[in-house]
Amino acid sequence: MSIGGDDTSCRAALTFVCTSVEFELERRWQQAQWRLFLAKVSAWTVSQRSGRQGGECRDAIAAEASAELFIQSSVSKKDIHFWRASLTFPEADQLEAPLAIRVDDAKGRPVQDGVFILFGVEIPIIDGMGGLTRAQLAEFHEKGGSTFRWGDGSVVSGAPVLNT
Repeated sequence: MSIGGDDTSCRAALTFVCTSVEFELERRWQQAQWRLFLAKVSAWTVSQRSGRQGGECRDAIAAEASAELFIQSSVSKKDIHFWRASLTFPEADQLEAPLAIRVDDAKGRPVQDGVFILFGVEIPIIDGMGGLTRAQLAEFHEKGGSTFRWGDGSVVSGAPVLNT
């Protein structure tokens, strides 16, 4: 049954509305995940700058995911450009150690080459690995945002995954 149109146009309108709602819900979810992520990173960088080695904020991050945070692409695992990055925070007493970043594909294999862009900082990924210094983290973390630029030039955005 249709009102003022045929079944095809009704289906097309319904599909458009459902797709729009799904997109908006996903966008809001990603924004919420970024806010949570930035709050955790902000607390960690503040505790590091204030000299509170191993403070409560750092412990809170470690308790969540064994000192690892994950960021995942916004595309489906079936997409060839799916990626998942794990960010491993160094121990609090390792002041010169970078934040280790590993980028894997949908099958869990290290991405051979590309550029992981976190907080606007371009981090080359070679054999799945890259790094971000503590100074870069402290300076740029409030900008938010992450994308991965594949070797073929494709760019795919991502969002934190806090419940892994």
